[in-house]
Amino acid sequence: MRPSSIRAERVLVAGFDGGTFDALLPLAEAGVMPNLAALLREAISAPLRSTLPAITPTAWATFLTGADPDVHGVWDYRYFDPASRRTRLADASRLPLPTLLDAISQQDGEVVSIDLPMTWPRSPAWRGVVVGGLGSPSTAAAFGPHEEFRRRVVHAGIWYSLDPIWRHRPQTWEELACLIRRTETAFRARAAVAALADQCCDWRLMIVQFQHLDGLQHRTWHLLGPPISDPADPAWCQCVRHAYRTLDDCLGRLLELAAARNAAVLVVSDHGFGPFEAQIVLPELLARSGLLAFSSLGSRILQAGRRTGWRLRE
Repeated sequence: MRPSSIRAERVLVAGFDGGTFDALLPLAEAGVMPNLAALLREAISAPLRSTLPAITPTAWATFLTGADPDVHGVWDYRYFDPASRRTRLADASRLPLPTLLDAISQQDGEVVSIDLPMTWPRSPAWRGVVVGGLGSPSTAAAFGPHEEFRRRVVHAGIWYSLDPIWRHRPQTWEELACLIRRTETAFRARAAVAALADQCCDWRLMIVQFQHLDGLQHRTWHLLGPPISDPADPAWCQCVRHAYRTLDDCLGRLLELAAARNAAVLVVSDHGFGPFEAQIVLPELLARSGLLAFSSLGSRILQAGRRTGWRLRE
């Protein structure tokens, strides 16, 4: 946060999903993210402790409500619905408390929220433009009642999608380059939609979340280079760094927007990041401790069939 802007009547929040000083600071110091570097030189910054568990829906639910997980009740991406006896995605309907968006709206203020998890379905009480993020059933549904705004987005030539990009680690240079281009397009779309929403309402709070940063890091963390990991192919590393440069360009665009509105700026992350060393299989640990006995082959085949049927229904 800029110290001179702490008393500003407007606040712009840039959310870097999975953003961590371990990656962002070296890139800022290396000149890859000059806008972030300039902000850090004049801002107050500190590492924050995430929620337990440190995952996206839980952390952003805490951001929205100001409550710990044992109060707001969002512990995972999914929850078991006893009424339907099915597992469902956690969304805004699970929040039992008023949110930051409610507080602004109750004061007759307008909000802009782009791609923030736990904001779908949109509450009728929210004033302004709220485009849902992670947890929305589709991109069209994320826009909710803002059909006219969605048409403006399309007319402006902005490619906005919630579809996941990084499904697996790229195996070829061509695949990496394609995924980086799609990620950069997603970054630019968030900033462009925010700029368009800025023209539509007199917001007091704007939140722009860059969800695809999390997927980028999951699949390319090994390519960010030392001191984060072992050196990799320089060309591949530069390709990944280009995505961070695009993210920084988007941050610069948001900073300009905030300056025009005399708004304070917050850059926040829901959780940190790090290398993935091994997979922990809880049933195996319990079995080794004598606390769990595995089922028979026939039972496992039956359960696999039931699971396949459930996935097809989903």
